[in-house]
Amino acid sequence: MDHHTIVLFDGVCKLCNGFIRFYHLRRINDDIRYLPLDSKEAAHYINDKAILRDLDTVIVLKNGKSFTQAAAIIELIKDTKFPWKLLSFVALLPSGVLNTLYAFVAKHRYKIFGKTDQCAVNYKE
Repeated sequence: MDHHTIVLFDGVCKLCNGFIRFYHLRRINDDIRYLPLDSKEAAHYINDKAILRDLDTVIVLKNGKSFTQAAAIIELIKDTKFPWKLLSFVALLPSGVLNTLYAFVAKHRYKIFGKTDQCAVNYKE
């Protein structure tokens, strides 16, 4: 089954898993699939979309387009219920600033938030 939105994320990152849970409870779009980046299913989408495999970024595949880093998070926020949708205003900031902030958090996410032994998100919904 093709999904409207596919989210590829670091399945062992506690921050990433927490964000996916947060998003899942507040999303508008029901046609979504969550896949850890290191899964066989994710490799299928990464190869099909010619996207570089990078565990330091979330990848959102939506309507035939791919989004990474801050753009991916903003794309997901746009699909949340009010008032969370209002957070998408950060898209008004320069992408260089947003991606620098994203890269800093991504680089230090395990030190700050920790890791799990396995993906905590039930991505086979």
